[in-house]
Amino acid sequence: MISLEPGTNWDSFSVERSQIERREGPVFVRLIELSLRRLRMGDVMRTRYFEYVGADERRGTDASKFWEVTVAESTLTIRFGKIGANGQTKVTEFGSTAEAESEADKLVASKVKKGYVEKDV
Repeated sequence: MISLEPGTNWDSFSVERSQIERREGPVFVRLIELSLRRLRMGDVMRTRYFEYVGADERRGTDASKFWEVTVAESTLTIRFGKIGANGQTKVTEFGSTAEAESEADKLVASKVKKGYVEKDV
């Protein structure tokens, strides 16, 4: 597991960036880079995690899903999938932090309306 604390940089990792990118993918590396930049600035990312357990009306079955939104500067990252799985990740760049936060707020409202419940991370 990678621990990010103030003062952390790529040189602090025992595994090289290219190895992490091959193993985890470019999205994961981008999240680490954003995290490192935020730590250098003394700021933290805003992450909210939601779960839905109940009937999946589209499929007519029971569902156990999670949905997570992270805003880091002007980057909005959505992670979603079945509870217990790594899920899928979607990263979107916006023109400003305010635009990314506004979009995150809209998406959160939509998920809450559908029955998702926010959980402590």
